[in-house]
Amino acid sequence: MKKNSRTTIITGGAGRIGFSLAKRLVENKENVLIGDNNKNKLREISNKLNSKYLEVFKGDLAEIKNIDNFIKLG
Repeated sequence: MKKNSRTTIITGGAGRIGFSLAKRLVENKENVLIGDNNKNKLREISNKLNSKYLEVFKGDLAEIKNIDNFIKLG
């Protein structure tokens, strides 16, 4: 991801809506951080989009410790 640039955060991003949104944003060279607890779907999205503008985070965002780690990435 580009440093010192705005980042769009998508929680629950491994679904169809999250993927579609992330795809459109990285095509426009915007930073995207996707968080979800589905490791396989996140890997699939990362492989499909294969972009330096994309970062994925695997974790349950209902847990406070994961929220802190997720925000630090963005």
